[in-house]
Amino acid sequence: MRKEIFELFFVLFGKLRDHYAGTAAAFGLTPQQAKTIRLVGDPRSMREIADVLQCDASYVTGIADKLEDSGLIERRPSPADRRVKQLALTPKGRRLRAALEEKLFSAVPGLEGMSGEQREVLYGALRAMFDAC
Repeated sequence: MRKEIFELFFVLFGKLRDHYAGTAAAFGLTPQQAKTIRLVGDPRSMREIADVLQCDASYVTGIADKLEDSGLIERRPSPADRRVKQLALTPKGRRLRAALEEKLFSAVPGLEGMSGEQREVLYGALRAMFDAC
């Protein structure tokens, strides 16, 4: 049964990744840019973003440059350490983030055919799996 569960997850994650990439593209963003927009709901350091994206901080600099050029984010000095740059959403970025998340979560592959009760059971099982990692 473990093999079957793993293989179902593998296929489902591919479909979810495609959904995420397609939604990001609909807003003119790469998946990494979309994730960065979602991460800076509150200002976050570029190091924190790099850690979440599991990439080098220099890669985040490139993402930040493009998002800043688009008027979606701004760089700010950290209140705790002025040497550290934080990324924060601009008003345009907050509007885009809201629209992106609305589209992203409105039709999640695999969830649409499930009842509310099935979704609760799934959430409980996934939460237990996550907590065990």
